[in-house]
Amino acid sequence: MKDLNNKIIKQYFENKFNQENNYKAILSKVRKEEKMGKNKIIKMCATFVLTIGVAAGLAYAGTVVYEKVFKKPEKIDNFVEELQVKDEDLKKIISKQEALEKAKEEIKRYLEEKEIEFSLPERSDSFRHIYAYLIKTRKIDRWVVDQFIKEKMLYENKYHSCVFVGYDYDGNPRHAAIRGTMTSKAFKGETRGSDKRFAFHRSGENKMLHVYESPIDMMSYLTLYPDAIKDHHVALCCLADTSLQEYVKHYDIQRIFLHLDNDEWGRNQTEKLKDFYGKSYDIWDEQLAGRKG
Repeated sequence: MKDLNNKIIKQYFENKFNQENNYKAILSKVRKEEKMGKNKIIKMCATFVLTIGVAAGLAYAGTVVYEKVFKKPEKIDNFVEELQVKDEDLKKIISKQEALEKAKEEIKRYLEEKEIEFSLPERSDSFRHIYAYLIKTRKIDRWVVDQFIKEKMLYENKYHSCVFVGYDYDGNPRHAAIRGTMTSKAFKGETRGSDKRFAFHRSGENKMLHVYESPIDMMSYLTLYPDAIKDHHVALCCLADTSLQEYVKHYDIQRIFLHLDNDEWGRNQTEKLKDFYGKSYDIWDEQLAGRKG
């Protein structure tokens, strides 16, 4: 975090923007570079107020916000020395109450930005392209494709890509992973507003759970082992275990089979998952060799 703070401060003094534009420029840049949760955004807001506050002569405002959010009290002298605030700037120091109000206003403004509303991609009027891609190119059995289409977990969008739908535990669509069907351009992505807690998954009849990186990995496994349709299945749709953490809250799982790709990233994440979930579950490592979703 210290390196990021220094980076922002450096950007501020090296770029001659007015205060309003610089707020927007720095925030935009940081948001593109960092995938931040609310906690990180709050801390970043504190840094903005500190940086711009000091630069504008509002050193007290910046210090108070920094103390309140980071919970690491610092003396104003440290910041004055580090940022080389001039004596005339210090004459503009505002009151503690004004500083707190400014902090609350800035943090509220960034946290309450309208979130992107999730909606499923527009459907094609057929399934022709995804049938051809999944069955002929990816060698997935037709019954597997039929099953997921029947359960409204798979369809073709208007661009003829595969859309893998993840539902929350009330039956509402909350995530959509997209896989292109053009072999020359293997597009992978997800719909904006998707919630990774509810990435592609299918409940089972027992206490065994299979975990994959992608929905296609799941379908490939079911092609090889049809009887596994009775088990639980979760596709992370990445390497983070966000959807796995959510899934085990809703089902009584005893054994977890890890089927991540047998590459450097997959092996590393497999070891992390084994260490974390091995404390509560019986973990089996069954990495997929030479297969990528």
